[in-house]
Amino acid sequence: MKLKIRHETKERKYLSRNSYQNVLRDVELEPVKIVRTQCGIGAAENRYFYRGYFPAPIDAEFVTDGLINVNIVRKLNPQFKPKTLDWANNICLIV
Repeated sequence: MKLKIRHETKERKYLSRNSYQNVLRDVELEPVKIVRTQCGIGAAENRYFYRGYFPAPIDAEFVTDGLINVNIVRKLNPQFKPKTLDWANNICLIV
């Protein structure tokens, strides 16, 4: 299942002489692992926030062990159905 994500690149856009902002890029990648956490205090028990671990593109800025850690935006990914995934302690490994 490919998901649309937005990640920061090494390319920088300078806002002023001393400050810059990383350029964002939209790509479709296949996740390696998905982690879910509950939304917070006061939210329903079954509401979750999803973060995906994806293989890092060549121009990705914040890479850890060859993976990038990115939020999964549900509006951009209507095909993402978390109920169909196999969860073990709020972690889903995708083979």
